[in-house]
Amino acid sequence: MRLKAEYREPLAAGRLLLASPFGASARRVTASTALRCNRFVAALVDAVLVVLAQPGSKTEGLTREALGWDKRVYTLEHPANEGLEGLGVELWQVDK
Repeated sequence: MRLKAEYREPLAAGRLLLASPFGASARRVTASTALRCNRFVAALVDAVLVVLAQPGSKTEGLTREALGWDKRVYTLEHPANEGLEGLGVELWQVDK
């Protein structure tokens, strides 16, 4: 795999981590691989920000999974996200 030039210095200095659940043979993004990647990232972090999750969507499903892992999950105030608040998702507060 070829590494972008701007990644070399931060990677060597220990300021950048490149992580993936896929091997070098993965070349194409599919709905399945995108979900797998999102699960991988959600499992690594302390908190998740869900920007938009339509009711019944895969994003809503992943949100439920993250909550089941006892992750803090936040969302933005948007009509499509109203159902998330009932699940225990907190509204992201932007300081102005």
